[in-house]
Amino acid sequence: MKKFILIIYLFITILSAGEIQKVSLSMKSSSKENVDIEYRRGSYLIILAHSQLSTYLSGSIGGSFIEFKESQGFDVDVMSLDVEELETAEEIRDWISTYYNSHPLLEYVLLVGDVNGSYTLPTFSIQSINEPELDVTDYPYTYFDSNNILAPKYYIGRWAVRSPTDLLNIKVRTIQYVTMENLSETGKQYLNNALLIAGNYKQTSDGDEVPPETWPVTPVWTSVWLMEELYQFGYT
Repeated sequence: MKKFILIIYLFITILSAGEIQKVSLSMKSSSKENVDIEYRRGSYLIILAHSQLSTYLSGSIGGSFIEFKESQGFDVDVMSLDVEELETAEEIRDWISTYYNSHPLLEYVLLVGDVNGSYTLPTFSIQSINEPELDVTDYPYTYFDSNNILAPKYYIGRWAVRSPTDLLNIKVRTIQYVTMENLSETGKQYLNNALLIAGNYKQTSDGDEVPPETWPVTPVWTSVWLMEELYQFGYT
């Protein structure tokens, strides 16, 4: 009788737990495991400034970037601004929001195009901390509600290309960095080198001194910390 009651209790517990939540692998927390969450490889969305770039992205020269990402387990989708008739950053974000609703496991969005030039892909702007100017940022693409500004839905990156040659170069380097094909052992030494750059804005673009209390020192501190970490891993 006790065994029967125990079985009934376990059955009710399983039912009350509900359906296991599916979360993209890139959002997996390193702090603790949750038995109610199933982490899965998700979608990789590529947004092209113009459909003309599609051939260079998936062409055989340097390898197909789409096939490369698919080999890593991603479901890859590609869209072009001219095909979707999108012109502004707000329109692009609305399009991504619709895409996200039907692809909740979206992990990465790659923007291909510069903020100006021949292949323009719009971005957002924010007020600079120190200089009386506006800085560009793609971060607002990662959330759809101002209440979730600190909770991005996915990771975003940009290839700021201005020509097909730029695209081919960065595509080849990205693929080669992972596959390490066609490289001699001596040709791999650069992988042990790292360069860190930080600005403290001690002077304006006109050469005027900036008061110390307005210096954004965080970039410097972050770079120093990264330098120490890289040394620990054998970088030079």
